[in-house]
Amino acid sequence: MTPLSDFQRRFDYHFWAIDTLIDALSNDEAHASARGYLAHALVADHIWFSRIKTVPLEDVVLLPDLGIEEMCRLVDGNRQICASILPQVDPDAIIHYTSTKGRDYKSSVGDVLNHILLHSMYHRGQVATALRALDTAPPVTDYIAWVRAID
Repeated sequence: MTPLSDFQRRFDYHFWAIDTLIDALSNDEAHASARGYLAHALVADHIWFSRIKTVPLEDVVLLPDLGIEEMCRLVDGNRQICASILPQVDPDAIIHYTSTKGRDYKSSVGDVLNHILLHSMYHRGQVATALRALDTAPPVTDYIAWVRAID
Protein backbone atom coordinates (compact mmCIF):
# COMPACT_ATOMS: atom_id res chain seq x y z
CA MET A 1 0.00 0.00 0.00
CA THR A 2 1.04 3.61 -0.51
CA PRO A 3 3.09 4.99 2.41
CA LEU A 4 1.42 7.72 4.43
CA SER A 5 4.06 10.26 3.39
CA ASP A 6 3.01 9.73 -0.23
CA PHE A 7 -0.62 10.27 0.70
CA GLN A 8 0.31 13.48 2.55
CA ARG A 9 2.08 14.82 -0.53
CA ARG A 10 -0.84 13.88 -2.78
CA PHE A 11 -3.34 15.53 -0.46
CA ASP A 12 -1.20 18.68 -0.27
CA TYR A 13 -1.47 18.80 -4.07
CA HIS A 14 -5.18 17.89 -3.92
CA PHE A 15 -6.04 20.87 -1.73
CA TRP A 16 -3.81 23.23 -3.74
CA ALA A 17 -5.63 22.23 -6.94
CA ILE A 18 -9.03 22.75 -5.31
CA ASP A 19 -7.99 26.15 -3.92
CA THR A 20 -6.70 27.12 -7.36
CA LEU A 21 -10.02 26.25 -9.00
CA ILE A 22 -12.08 28.02 -6.35
CA ASP A 23 -10.00 31.16 -6.94
CA ALA A 24 -10.91 30.98 -10.64
CA LEU A 25 -14.66 30.69 -10.03
CA SER A 26 -17.24 33.31 -9.22
CA ASN A 27 -20.78 33.31 -7.92
CA ASP A 28 -22.02 34.42 -11.35
CA GLU A 29 -24.74 32.28 -12.91
CA ALA A 30 -22.35 31.53 -15.78
CA HIS A 31 -20.14 29.56 -13.38
CA ALA A 32 -23.02 27.58 -11.82
CA SER A 33 -22.18 24.37 -13.68
CA ALA A 34 -18.48 24.57 -12.82
CA ARG A 35 -19.31 25.32 -9.18
CA GLY A 36 -21.68 22.36 -9.15
CA TYR A 37 -19.00 19.91 -10.23
CA LEU A 38 -16.57 21.19 -7.64
CA ALA A 39 -19.17 21.37 -4.88
CA HIS A 40 -20.05 17.72 -5.51
CA ALA A 41 -16.38 16.74 -5.25
CA LEU A 42 -16.03 18.64 -1.96
CA VAL A 43 -19.14 17.02 -0.47
CA ALA A 44 -17.93 13.60 -1.60
CA ASP A 45 -14.53 14.26 0.04
CA HIS A 46 -16.36 15.11 3.25
CA ILE A 47 -18.42 11.92 3.09
CA TRP A 48 -15.36 9.73 2.55
CA PHE A 49 -13.29 11.44 5.27
CA SER A 50 -16.24 10.98 7.65
CA ARG A 51 -16.38 7.31 6.78
CA ILE A 52 -12.70 6.89 7.60
CA LYS A 53 -13.29 8.62 10.95
CA THR A 54 -16.48 6.55 11.39
CA VAL A 55 -18.51 9.69 11.91
CA PRO A 56 -22.13 9.21 10.82
CA LEU A 57 -23.60 11.72 8.39
CA GLU A 58 -27.24 12.54 7.87
CA ASP A 59 -29.08 14.26 5.04
CA VAL A 60 -26.09 14.77 2.78
CA VAL A 61 -26.86 16.51 -0.50
CA LEU A 62 -24.59 15.03 -3.18
CA LEU A 63 -25.22 17.77 -5.73
CA PRO A 64 -25.42 20.94 -3.64
CA ASP A 65 -25.76 24.47 -4.99
CA LEU A 66 -22.91 26.15 -3.14
CA GLY A 67 -21.44 29.60 -3.48
CA ILE A 68 -17.75 30.37 -3.28
CA GLU A 69 -17.77 31.15 0.47
CA GLU A 70 -19.60 27.90 1.25
CA MET A 71 -17.13 25.93 -0.86
CA CYS A 72 -14.22 27.60 0.93
CA ARG A 73 -15.67 26.62 4.31
CA LEU A 74 -16.22 23.04 3.12
CA VAL A 75 -12.71 22.67 1.72
CA ASP A 76 -11.23 24.14 4.91
CA GLY A 77 -13.18 21.60 6.96
CA ASN A 78 -12.03 18.79 4.67
CA ARG A 79 -8.43 19.97 4.97
CA GLN A 80 -8.69 19.87 8.78
CA ILE A 81 -10.23 16.40 8.79
CA CYS A 82 -7.57 15.16 6.39
CA ALA A 83 -4.81 16.64 8.55
CA SER A 84 -6.20 14.83 11.58
CA ILE A 85 -6.56 11.51 9.74
CA LEU A 86 -3.34 11.11 7.78
CA PRO A 87 -0.78 11.06 10.62
CA GLN A 88 -2.52 8.26 12.47
CA VAL A 89 -4.36 6.16 9.90
CA ASP A 90 -3.39 2.64 8.83
CA PRO A 91 -3.84 2.45 5.03
CA ASP A 92 -4.39 -1.32 5.30
CA ALA A 93 -7.15 -1.00 7.91
CA ILE A 94 -10.60 -2.01 6.72
CA ILE A 95 -13.56 0.30 7.25
CA HIS A 96 -17.22 -0.67 6.99
CA TYR A 97 -19.67 1.90 5.70
CA THR A 98 -23.03 2.36 4.08
CA SER A 99 -23.22 4.02 0.67
CA THR A 100 -25.51 6.93 -0.06
CA LYS A 101 -27.82 4.36 -1.68
CA GLY A 102 -28.00 2.33 1.53
CA ARG A 103 -25.70 -0.54 0.55
CA ASP A 104 -23.11 -1.87 2.99
CA TYR A 105 -19.48 -2.08 1.88
CA LYS A 106 -15.99 -2.49 3.25
CA SER A 107 -12.79 -1.04 1.86
CA SER A 108 -9.24 -0.42 2.97
CA VAL A 109 -8.47 3.08 4.15
CA GLY A 110 -5.76 3.31 1.48
CA ASP A 111 -8.27 2.50 -1.25
CA VAL A 112 -10.66 5.12 0.12
CA LEU A 113 -7.89 7.74 0.20
CA ASN A 114 -6.99 6.92 -3.40
CA HIS A 115 -10.66 7.15 -4.35
CA ILE A 116 -10.93 10.62 -2.80
CA LEU A 117 -7.95 11.80 -4.85
CA LEU A 118 -9.08 10.24 -8.13
CA HIS A 119 -12.75 11.19 -7.79
CA SER A 120 -11.83 14.80 -7.18
CA MET A 121 -9.43 14.79 -10.13
CA TYR A 122 -12.27 13.66 -12.40
CA HIS A 123 -14.52 16.49 -11.25
CA ARG A 124 -11.73 19.07 -11.46
CA GLY A 125 -11.50 18.08 -15.13
CA GLN A 126 -15.23 18.74 -15.48
CA VAL A 127 -14.73 22.19 -13.95
CA ALA A 128 -11.99 22.93 -16.48
CA THR A 129 -14.23 21.76 -19.34
CA ALA A 130 -17.11 23.92 -18.08
CA LEU A 131 -14.83 26.97 -17.95
CA ARG A 132 -13.55 26.30 -21.48
CA ALA A 133 -17.17 26.13 -22.69
CA LEU A 134 -17.46 29.73 -21.46
CA ASP A 135 -14.34 30.70 -23.42
CA THR A 136 -12.49 31.03 -20.12
CA ALA A 137 -9.07 29.45 -19.75
CA PRO A 138 -9.10 27.27 -16.65
CA PRO A 139 -6.21 27.66 -14.24
CA VAL A 140 -3.37 25.21 -14.45
CA THR A 141 -3.85 22.54 -11.81
CA ASP A 142 -1.42 19.93 -13.11
CA TYR A 143 0.52 18.04 -10.46
CA ILE A 144 3.85 19.05 -12.00
CA ALA A 145 2.82 22.73 -11.86
CA TRP A 146 2.28 22.32 -8.11
CA VAL A 147 5.65 20.59 -7.73
CA ARG A 148 7.36 23.44 -9.55
CA ALA A 149 5.53 25.99 -7.40
CA ILE A 150 6.62 24.43 -4.11
CA ASP A 151 10.25 23.85 -5.10
